[in-house]
This record gives sequence, structure tokens and C-alpha cells, in this order.
Amino acid sequence: MEKILPDLYRFGLGPIGKKGTFYTYLLVRKQGNILICHCNRGSSVLDHFDEIESLGGIDRQFVAHYHDAKRGDLHQVLYDRFGCKLSYHEAERKPMRGKTKCPEEEFGDGGLKLGSDFEAFYFPGHTAGMRIFRWKQRGKYHLFPS
Repeated sequence: MEKILPDLYRFGLGPIGKKGTFYTYLLVRKQGNILICHCNRGSSVLDHFDEIESLGGIDRQFVAHYHDAKRGDLHQVLYDRFGCKLSYHEAERKPMRGKTKCPEEEFGDGGLKLGSDFEAFYFPGHTAGMRIFRWKQRGKYHLFPS
């Protein structure tokens, strides 16, 4: 778990073949922490549950598209520990259900706004339900694509 900005942490597994390094991000917010998952090839997030708990846990987990979801029980383990449902665009219901049975919250084409600092935008491209995330922290915007 690496602190890269105030209230922003990332988890990675290091380089994976020719594809590079994949990161999962934890956004620490007063309104509830958000985990932006890019876990399809794994994540070291499981090794840091106590640290995450000390930062307020995880309120919700997001994936930018279904390829970012981890097949198996990772999302369920996160839900079991922190109570964080998995959020994604409704167009990806079928492929997401094929990867995880974790409790979910879907959103539509209008995107999703959480508080005054976080938005999930529907941005179809790589997949039919692809989205990007924008987080405002300390007066600056940060974008999280897949």
C-alpha cells in the first residue's frame, strides 16, 4: 500500500508480463472511502486490511469495466470485511455476474454522483458499460480510467 497523495493510496502487484503494472486505488473521503479496482490479475489490497480499516474502511468498490473485476471471491471478501457493495454500469450486469456474486449497486447512463467530490461517468468504449471516475480533492480533479 503506497500513499501517493494526501488521502490517495494505491495497491499493485508489480509488472505483469508485457502489460505493465495494474493498480487499485483507495480514495479516503469524509463521506466514505472508495476503492477503484483494477484487480483482474490480482491485487495486494488483501494484504492491507488493517491499514485500510485504520483509514476508515471501504464504503464502496467500483470497477471501470467488467475486465477490471476479479473472477472469484475478491469482491465478496471486500464486502464481507467492509460492507462495500460493488458498483458498475447496468450494461455490464451479465458479465459482472459471471465474475462475482458480490452484492452490487448498478447505475445507468446518467452516471453516479457521491457527495460533492466523486462522480462516475458513463463513457462507453472498450466495453458497452465502460466508465471513468472523477474525484475532487483539495481543489484539484483526478481522473481514474481503466
